[in-house]
Amino acid sequence: MAKKKTSASRSGGVNIGGGKVTVGGDIVGRDKVTTTTGLTGAEVAKIFDSVYKKIEQLPASVDKAEVREAVDAIKAEAAREATQGEPANEMMVKFSAQSLLKMAPDILEVIAASLASPAAGVAAVIRKVIDRAKAQATG
Repeated sequence: MAKKKTSASRSGGVNIGGGKVTVGGDIVGRDKVTTTTGLTGAEVAKIFDSVYKKIEQLPASVDKAEVREAVDAIKAEAAREATQGEPANEMMVKFSAQSLLKMAPDILEVIAASLASPAAGVAAVIRKVIDRAKAQATG
């Protein structure tokens, strides 16, 4: 009896035949699950959109243009790291963070919490509002 030869054109996967096994691509026993870590460029932009809204709420005594400039520098470094995979310019981030510490420490805290965890950034904003309300209530 003659062996029936079958041919299939396939890309990747597992091909077994003639005692030879070749593997091209991923081998998955069931559903393939992939996970992405870190932030995308769009997520970084969204985080900073909320930061810019907070800048507008700063008191008139704070130079909002200078605060925006420092935030812009941190945003650019965060976006570059997220989208291009390049490490942030540590000196630029440090200089901008020190400026924010002097002018608007609440904004810096929100940025740090948001970049660590976007949900934590929201919590930081709420916590700051509560802290201010308590301070005003006590006098």
